[in-house]
Amino acid sequence: MKQILPLWYLPVLVTALPFVFGPLLARLHVIAPLHGFLFFAAAVVPAVVTLILGMYLTIKGQQPRGAVALITAALPLIAVASGLLRARQFPRINDISTNLDSPPVLTIAAQAPENQGKDLAYPPAFKNIVRESYPGLISLQLDLPPEAAFQLAYSVAQKHAGWRLARVDAPALTLEGEDTGGLFQFTDDFVIRVLPLDSSSQIDMRSRSRVGRGDFGANAQRIEQFFAELTEQRRSPSGTSAQ
Repeated sequence: MKQILPLWYLPVLVTALPFVFGPLLARLHVIAPLHGFLFFAAAVVPAVVTLILGMYLTIKGQQPRGAVALITAALPLIAVASGLLRARQFPRINDISTNLDSPPVLTIAAQAPENQGKDLAYPPAFKNIVRESYPGLISLQLDLPPEAAFQLAYSVAQKHAGWRLARVDAPALTLEGEDTGGLFQFTDDFVIRVLPLDSSSQIDMRSRSRVGRGDFGANAQRIEQFFAELTEQRRSPSGTSAQ
């Protein structure tokens, strides 16, 4: 065993490198977000080996080396375990709409490489899941004419950090864009549509993840945050002047 112990750091490095460089390379756009996530997740297997090694070194009286191995192993294991536990809190869907009877249509999103060959129509199977899981996520009504409501939505959207508007269609009262963010810089698509009511407007929003079946609640949170910002802006002096 004395010949093996000098190599104790190898499983530590094999664990640490993907855990650190997976997110880092994805954030720097050196590799695709999905590849960064897979690289990060690859740290789990060596982490188990490193955990066993850390316990062995500690038992053998090599506490400093054992502590390094145990800490290195614990970080990816805790991160993955917490992610799995968090995922269980949300439905395993990746497409959310406030208007399930007539979901806004994604058009520009079809040009993204990640969406090539995908059917971007709203999945009928998701509708009941959204109704049950997000009962409060409904269309937003504003006491503004449609054109003013559209301008307000456009003003808030164009200032939103991480958002890129790819379509600003004033005649159709529709905005479409993408949001890139998070640890691995995944990109989600969204579309915002204004519908005229009798004396006001209805704003619908749809948000869809390009990668993965589940979204950890990110799409619903994006819609809720945008609607909250719209409501706050509408109440401000600059927002009321739009009328």
